[in-house]
Amino acid sequence: MEDKKVLFEVKNMKQYFPAKGGKLVKAVDGVTFNIYEGETLGVVGESGCGKTTCGRTILGIYRATDGEVLYKGKNLNDFNSADRMNFSKNCQMIFQDPAACLDPRMPIGTIIQEGLNVHFKSMSKAEKEEKVNQVLSYVGLTSDYASRFPHEISGGQRQRIGIARALAIDPTFIVCDEPIAALDVSIQAQVVNLLIKLQKELGLTYMFISHDLSMVRHISDRIAVMYLGSLVELGGNESIYGNPLHPYTKALFSAIPEPDPYHSWLKNRVHLEGEIPSPINAPAGCKFCTRCPHATEICKTQAPELKEVEPGHFVACHLMDR
Repeated sequence: MEDKKVLFEVKNMKQYFPAKGGKLVKAVDGVTFNIYEGETLGVVGESGCGKTTCGRTILGIYRATDGEVLYKGKNLNDFNSADRMNFSKNCQMIFQDPAACLDPRMPIGTIIQEGLNVHFKSMSKAEKEEKVNQVLSYVGLTSDYASRFPHEISGGQRQRIGIARALAIDPTFIVCDEPIAALDVSIQAQVVNLLIKLQKELGLTYMFISHDLSMVRHISDRIAVMYLGSLVELGGNESIYGNPLHPYTKALFSAIPEPDPYHSWLKNRVHLEGEIPSPINAPAGCKFCTRCPHATEICKTQAPELKEVEPGHFVACHLMDR
């Protein structure tokens, strides 16, 4: 990725939330990575690992507890009001639940126009309506949807409206927070292929958060694997899927369903024992040590660093030092 420009530079980013008894929920606990212009960075991991919190912190929805988030070389915390306005225009989010993120009292055209009212105040009413029709056509919907309400359309169509709303103000970066999780299987592929098509046509950069490992492989250029708020592996699509190195990544990918019964029988499934520790009381060393079949004493006391073990392939595991 050396020839690509860095869009986001995340350095030791932490996002802690207060809990009862003066304790802290360490939702994101010191992650470091870059996002390059024009790429899709897939983020995977079990529920509660910090994927969504990571995306929201990068967008400034949450202010990072510690660490740095740099957008085009400038720290989000140093933004003035003009910087923040420009940032919010260029960086948008597609939310997981298409029903919950659309105001049921507003027609779809008005929902899509909200961003235009903030960032394109000089636009005439006719120009805004034309822009609404344009983004509706981007997502495969006709202009008559602008007068409908969210409850009058299907879940797949609502997700397309969420995408259209994000595209309306011409962003360059979009966090796709599990955009297919609430959709029927028959609609999921349509939405993912639509995102790929729009990326090519509009030059977009994505952070694609999902539980669906097959879809992540289909859309992503690089993959980031998270566990309990930490980044355990990061690398190119083929490198991660073809040669996963971290024990957790191996277990995660071994759970991908195999449609061929013969190959499914031959597949070496990795079974993990135990439960994910609480993000309030995470293990002192490697957070995966309580479930890792290869854990040693150093794993229980010392957190591993994310190191480059192959060109562009980073792993946080003491096994890599042996």
